[in-house]
Amino acid sequence: MDVVINWTQALLSSVGIKPLPPPPPPSFKTRAPAISASQSFYNHLPNQSRAFLRIGGISGALAICLGVYGAHVMRQTENEDLKRLFNLAQNYHLLHSVALLTLPLTKRPLLVKKNRNNFHINDFLI
Repeated sequence: MDVVINWTQALLSSVGIKPLPPPPPPSFKTRAPAISASQSFYNHLPNQSRAFLRIGGISGALAICLGVYGAHVMRQTENEDLKRLFNLAQNYHLLHSVALLTLPLTKRPLLVKKNRNNFHINDFLI
């Protein structure tokens, strides 16, 4: 490695280019602190937003699995309308899964207030 460095410096010197000085060693005081699990993005979200992330993740995984299943099973089907319909439904499913994943980033993810007499999404999630 030293041979390559010396050759490169000699070549650059013959052309008239001075080599750059080596960079200073990194300072430990300027490094950003490592993020622990307790400081992650997920733990700072309210419970309602966590529920939407869980449902969106499960829905997205299901959309991918159904797309793979449809690609293999629909290959044997000769009905083009059925293939197109399945592909359209799978695309809409995946699009709505992405919408569920981005819902916690909105200003008001819940449109109605939580009321003990009404249905709430957290009542069915762990």
